[in-house]
Amino acid sequence: MNNASSEGFAVAEAKPSFFLQESSSFQPRGALYQGDMSSHVEELARKQSVKMATDLADLEQKQRVARNEEDASWDKAERTANQRRASAMLDAEQSRRVAEAAALDADAQKEREENQKKAIEVMEAERERRSSLSLQADQAAQLEAERNRKASIEKMEKERRERVSETGTSVKASPLKSCFNALKENAK
Repeated sequence: MNNASSEGFAVAEAKPSFFLQESSSFQPRGALYQGDMSSHVEELARKQSVKMATDLADLEQKQRVARNEEDASWDKAERTANQRRASAMLDAEQSRRVAEAAALDADAQKEREENQKKAIEVMEAERERRSSLSLQADQAAQLEAERNRKASIEKMEKERRERVSETGTSVKASPLKSCFNALKENAK
């Protein structure tokens, strides 16, 4: 473009003015400059348009990324909250089961203690009953021995009287009478 403009300028200087008016191929220097500026402006406008479109696309992409990150953040927060709620529910259920198990253990322990107490009471009552029976048996045996002893003494006394009655005489103390008297003293 610059070479053509310089050649046109040289021709304009060499030819007369009437030739310049009739020449259809001649373009003034200002027209060439305006054409260059127009192309330059169009190129700038095109580049600006491309840049704006690129910037707009970048902005939209950034906005999409930001929205996605925000959505992901909300999703993560919701998942975390759900996990915490689920964990709290599990902890509460576990605590409830532990409390129920503890209550059952306490009831079972109480029942075992009551059963042990009843068993001890039954054993104590049985021991007292047997002790009472043993005491009664001892007392009965003692009474029986006492009755037997008295019966023996009475029998010996009766036999002595019968012998005295048969002889009709009063005899002096004999070894049998001495034994009888000793038995009477022991009875007292």
